[in-house]
Amino acid sequence: MQYFFETYPDNNGRTQFAPPFPAYVEDVVLAAGVLTRLAVPAGARYALFSFDGDVRVKLGDATTSFSLPSVTGSGGAGSELNPTARRIAGLPGFSGATTHLCLLAGSACTGSVSFFG
Repeated sequence: MQYFFETYPDNNGRTQFAPPFPAYVEDVVLAAGVLTRLAVPAGARYALFSFDGDVRVKLGDATTSFSLPSVTGSGGAGSELNPTARRIAGLPGFSGATTHLCLLAGSACTGSVSFFG
């Protein structure tokens, strides 16, 4: 797995905002309202998202499920709308292994998820 952070001199200044091209990219096609679970590859520590429409994302496992919000939530168990880059780590209060990214869009869209070590 390619590393997201590089060694000096590429890890300082403005170059830190331009990571290298990823060695592991998943193309993703989402149908409207259909939950897609994308397995996190071994060694992945970071995920970068790029889609041509609005996508909600939740970290979980092969059984994690959620729906598009229809009311204002409370309790912090919602999904995130259009994340850009996220570190993959265990979730507080989640007893299972975080093995999947769960993706859901209100309208059909396409995109990619790039993984880095």
